[in-house]
Order: sequence, then C-alpha cells, then structure tokens
Amino acid sequence: MRWQFEQYMYKKGSICPKQHIEKTDRETMAMDTSHMSPETKQFWKLERRDVMRRRLFRDDGPSNTDW
Repeated sequence: MRWQFEQYMYKKGSICPKQHIEKTDRETMAMDTSHMSPETKQFWKLERRDVMRRRLFRDDGPSNTDW
C-alpha cells in the first residue's frame, strides 16, 4: 500500500527521482532479513550489493574504482 502511494506521489511530481531512489536505497539497506527464507535473503543481499555500488559510483565517481 505504501509503495503504491509513493508511486502515485512520484508520478504527480511530489517526490523527485533522486529523493525516491535515496529513500528506497535506505529502506533496502535497513531491511531485516533474519526471518526470511535463504532464497529471499540472497535476493536482498544482491540488492544491497547493488545499492552499495550505486553509492560508490555516485560518491566517488567511476574513475576512482577498479570495477
């Protein structure tokens, strides 16, 4: 339900794209996976890895990495 509301606000222009991405990144990093199945934990582990890569490239720029 909350996701649908956020999508609605995003489409209306109340949430700018950068704020929306940062908010979803924070939620992804803060998610508790202790109660989830191993497959779901693996999915969120990969999502967190992607968030960290985005942060790395956004903060330092691709020229400072060896990816």
